[in-house]
Amino acid sequence: VFSVSCAMKLFVLVAVVVALFGVVTFAQTDHCAPYNNCADCISAQYCGWCSTPVIGGNGTQCAGFNPNNGSTTFICVGTYSTTSCSTPPPPPSPSSTPSPPSPPSPPSPPSPPSPPSPPAPLPPVTPSNLVGKWRGLQVNNGYLAGEWDLVLTETNATITRPDGKVIYGATSSSATELDLTLPNGQVALGIFELDYGPVSLFLTWALSNPGVSTYPASFQAAMSSTTATVYNFIQIKQ
Repeated sequence: VFSVSCAMKLFVLVAVVVALFGVVTFAQTDHCAPYNNCADCISAQYCGWCSTPVIGGNGTQCAGFNPNNGSTTFICVGTYSTTSCSTPPPPPSPSSTPSPPSPPSPPSPPSPPSPPSPPAPLPPVTPSNLVGKWRGLQVNNGYLAGEWDLVLTETNATITRPDGKVIYGATSSSATELDLTLPNGQVALGIFELDYGPVSLFLTWALSNPGVSTYPASFQAAMSSTTATVYNFIQIKQ
């Protein structure tokens, strides 16, 4: 088998001869030249197939390698074979080319904050230690001077102002909260504190204005608020 390395050595030899003696003249006939396909070429005696047209001979791809059988000098710069016909591997199919990465998705906008939930309704009852008659004052900034009267039953409250006007509503409560629901359905959210003196009970009650959706933050905050009122009531122990 006439290998590629042999062809390269022959190419170098030709180059040396050209350098020493001038242009090499190749013979123009080759007994293998008539074969124009690899299968017929390698089945012929003393013939081989070059993957590219040879330099020398008749410039075909089928070239002989035995000078004693009439073969002429040639150079194969590709792959030369006398035993098999190998085809170059096909180019990669487009499907094997990796797809470019997809651009990253833009970040989702943040969800808007949920509105605060309204307070859960309190049990419709007045604490038993608050039931009874009370007298007192409005003590917040901008108070209405004069005596305020409060009557608490188990289910409602009646407040009489110094000018004789009456505020009436249903009560609901927890340990520290006492709300008042007015006849028109509006709710005044309230916080309270009960203190015990030697002969009297003292009730501090801070109420948000009807319709305000939050409780007073504290008694002190309600004192200067424009959306709440604060009352101090006293009751004689029975």
